[in-house]
Amino acid sequence: MRKFIKLLKNPKKFFLDSLWFKSHEFNIMETYDHVFIVSHLGQLTQVEAFIKSKNINNTLLIILYTNRNRRIPKAIHNTANRHLINKIIFFQLPNYPNNYSIKSLLFMKRNYKKLLEEANPRKLYLLSFENHYSLLANIAKDKKIHISLLEEGTATYKNQELSEYNQSQLFIKNLLAKILGVYSAYNVFKNFNTIYAAFPKLLKEKFNADKYHYFFAYEHIELNNQIQYLIDKYNITNQDYIYVNQRYNIDAHEFVSIILNILSKINYKVNANIFIKLHPKDSNLLKDIFKKELEKYQQLILIDDNEFSIELIIKRIKPRGIIGISSTTLVYTPLISNKTKSYTIKTLLVNSLLHKNKYHKTIKLIEQHYKVLKQFKHIKELSN
Repeated sequence: MRKFIKLLKNPKKFFLDSLWFKSHEFNIMETYDHVFIVSHLGQLTQVEAFIKSKNINNTLLIILYTNRNRRIPKAIHNTANRHLINKIIFFQLPNYPNNYSIKSLLFMKRNYKKLLEEANPRKLYLLSFENHYSLLANIAKDKKIHISLLEEGTATYKNQELSEYNQSQLFIKNLLAKILGVYSAYNVFKNFNTIYAAFPKLLKEKFNADKYHYFFAYEHIELNNQIQYLIDKYNITNQDYIYVNQRYNIDAHEFVSIILNILSKINYKVNANIFIKLHPKDSNLLKDIFKKELEKYQQLILIDDNEFSIELIIKRIKPRGIIGISSTTLVYTPLISNKTKSYTIKTLLVNSLLHKNKYHKTIKLIEQHYKVLKQFKHIKELSN
């Protein structure tokens, strides 16, 4: 009863007293004009291309991470171009930053405020606008910091009302979030100063930005030795196809079986090699299953490396086609190579899952992602 009375009298003090926060020590030491927030290698690619194209200097890169995944943040750190980025620091998030926990949001709000105070940027660049990114953007807005959105991929073009993060919260939770100043995390952030995107016209209905500019990262990215090494190693040619994998909540063995069955039928029709490029977040288990099952096929080939940009291979060799489910690569392909077609196997995958009730939610999510693809008329749907 006493705790309840304390909560009613001063909710903010009650929560701050009862929750333990780890206070970050960023040791930034100096201020930076341009601060970029990233969490995976694809975002780093976008950021570096942007910095290069705009000839920006005095830059700080913030790498978000959780204790559940330290491999990708380290890869970002080791890959980052020190000629383009002046300083790099890590920013720890709670293990489940997108679960709308009041405790997690307070943790992030406190440390985001401290981060912006230390870095004191003139401009902040985000590649997302939901959940804790919305929280950060609102903090930056209050500090009169210029906020830009860099297109991340198809996620930038999705219907925000259908977002998997757009979840209704209990009344009491909404009330507490408002009192504690973290309610902005329950809504997408729309009021950017500037948006940079490959298809800026499509975003004018989704955001309330002051300015919209065309920007396509792969126009400013040069081929590197790793890309040429992979092309030579696997002998990928302009007569081949590439399948870009995407993670969904499907049993790994079932998923691999379905995907390989679909690809083998495509292979029968086109009589060409189909290279399989896994997502950077795909598990080692999934990779091992692919390797084992691919022993049965001659022209389906796994690229045994997933931490590289497939767009650069497309740019170099201009393959006959890119196959995917709802990958961003399907959207970007014609901007990279006008000789390469984009194909989605969404319908074929969904049809293979329809008879299993346990995948009802997964099918719904796949269909939501496909609604984003339908905005781009160049993507061909394979349905039989």
